[in-house]
Amino acid sequence: MKTKTLFGAMLMMSMLIGCSQANSDKEKTGYLLWKISGKDLKKPSYLLGTLHLEAGTYIDSIPGARKALNDCEQVIGEVESSNPMEMQAQVQEYMKMPEDTSYRMLYADEDYELVDEGLKSTLGVGLEQLGMFKPSALSAMYAVALCHKILPGVNPINTIDFTVQQEAVKNDKPVEGLETAEFQANLLFNSDNLAHQAENLLCNLKNQEYGIAMMRTLVDDYHKANLDGLYEKYTNDKDNPCPASQEEINAMVNQRNEDWVQKLPEMIKEKSSFIAVGAMHLAGETGLLSKLEKEGYTVQAVKK
Repeated sequence: MKTKTLFGAMLMMSMLIGCSQANSDKEKTGYLLWKISGKDLKKPSYLLGTLHLEAGTYIDSIPGARKALNDCEQVIGEVESSNPMEMQAQVQEYMKMPEDTSYRMLYADEDYELVDEGLKSTLGVGLEQLGMFKPSALSAMYAVALCHKILPGVNPINTIDFTVQQEAVKNDKPVEGLETAEFQANLLFNSDNLAHQAENLLCNLKNQEYGIAMMRTLVDDYHKANLDGLYEKYTNDKDNPCPASQEEINAMVNQRNEDWVQKLPEMIKEKSSFIAVGAMHLAGETGLLSKLEKEGYTVQAVKK
């Protein structure tokens, strides 16, 4: 895998369908909440596109989301994360740098100093304190730090995804995950070799202004429910100095969508479910809205 982008790092930190006529892919944007009915469903379910670092209170700005969450019998997320301390313990081992590798081995002196100063300016500490973490883990920390500039006061335990699951727990509803925390940690921190991770971290730090501008665009697109814009920004941004490779896009988005669409039918067959996953997973020909519609469900935007 060639690189890990800032958006890919954000995915971790911590981004449906009867036999009615299918909508075109271009119509599958403009809304964050979608009703899933038809086929063999006893009751409708709902699919919410989230921005993983958006505050949990934002759910009340999404038409129909609060009612759908209250009415559904279970919640499904990318990962069952209602216990953040347990989740942190599960993933921290994946973030650690191998004992036989150091940043002095990964970088020439000039690049080492650039990365060290870049981390100090955004995270407050440099490689002396953070050198026990892999470059992909530092990229994730750096991405969250940049996000703080766009979404002040963001709190990992007060995001939309976490809030939705906490609401379920509070109301004695089951919470299911489409993936394990270990799977996501392995994808983010182990699927690329350390040299490429270091290259990407360096690239991100060299292009901080672009990173901030990109995040502003992503947040703005999310608030406008511009699903197509989110997907296009990640998969086809020709101005991105640190672009995702097609291999990364397939691993981070397309293959996961395919895996999820195989799991969801059985999960939602008996229970009305509130599904909350990253909004980028909804859009495009390989997105959940299109793929699950092809499975025979009816998908309708919830407009109020």
